[in-house]
Amino acid sequence: MSTRNLVFSRSHVAGRRAEMTDLITAQRPSAVPFSALDIADSSYTESGTMELLHRISYPQAS
Repeated sequence: MSTRNLVFSRSHVAGRRAEMTDLITAQRPSAVPFSALDIADSSYTESGTMELLHRISYPQAS
């Protein structure tokens, strides 16, 4: 299992969604599942966190 560190470089919602999509797309071909995800962004909101968790848990729905 691997740990991924995620730092959002964009402050607007559309930019963060694009970065989430990049993360999920990069993870799909990996044979190693996440064991931990460190979101290094103190300004991230509860709704943003829930969206990220949903998109990681159900990537086919994204």
